[in-house]
Amino acid sequence: MAAEWVTDDSGEGMWMRRTPNNRYIGNTFDFQATQNIPNVSLRPDDVLLCSYAKTGTHWLWENLRILISGEIKLDNVDKGAGMLEYLDNLDDMPSPRLLNNHAFFEDQPKDLLKGEAKVVLLYRNPKDVAYSLYHHHFSLPSYEYKGKFSNFQKRFVQGKVLNSSYFEYLQSWEHGLKKHPNIPYLLVRYEDFHENPISERKRLANFIGRKYDDDFLERVIDVTSIDTMRILKSEGLEKKLRDENGHSFVYRKGKVGDWKEHFTVSESEWFDKIVTRELGDSKLFDFKYSLDS
Repeated sequence: MAAEWVTDDSGEGMWMRRTPNNRYIGNTFDFQATQNIPNVSLRPDDVLLCSYAKTGTHWLWENLRILISGEIKLDNVDKGAGMLEYLDNLDDMPSPRLLNNHAFFEDQPKDLLKGEAKVVLLYRNPKDVAYSLYHHHFSLPSYEYKGKFSNFQKRFVQGKVLNSSYFEYLQSWEHGLKKHPNIPYLLVRYEDFHENPISERKRLANFIGRKYDDDFLERVIDVTSIDTMRILKSEGLEKKLRDENGHSFVYRKGKVGDWKEHFTVSESEWFDKIVTRELGDSKLFDFKYSLDS
């Protein structure tokens, strides 16, 4: 599927791809692999990390990889090694596999409904997601996006971004998990992973059938700090995810509440109304916009 130039209300555009079900995906994804996600065969011991783009997926994936293996180390392997939007054949991957994707619930592997593979569902407050996604689109040359963040906010709300609507994404997961209560899943709030690093990692470990003491988890926290990962993990990223100096577009700040530096008061209030309208009745997602609230 060829990329198309998608404009917003301000007239700013970017190169995007549209799926047959009229959703947008990143123009760096493998289109065939993306469309094949429902047909991916899952194993009972698979762990599937599901998240919307820019919610901290790389960070949580690295933590999960260490917790599954029990080996505290970083290498230059990127989460793309298990990302369903890039991989069309996973049969040769040894078990237990750690897979990940940004797909909506209804676009997940059909095998998920068997209730065997475990799902870790990550989410983050939408204001930080919106700015992080803006930076991603603005920085990656393939999108050719040059708009201002004040205009991007409306684009984000309308879902004219690489992962389509964040609100519809979360709605699809809440509806899907309610309809299929046999699916084993763990909900992880990005901000909690910052605020309660030991207990959240212990919860993750227990969910995947591992047990570690606090000393081990402290070492995991240290090796997966954003500063460490920014340096050591960038080498494993594809060139299209790095700038001319080799710096990563992926591992940026990872800060909770960074949105406060970019939203005006009126923009924040307008955005709050959108969140309430779209997800105010959610029983699953409760957003945390700073670590002091």
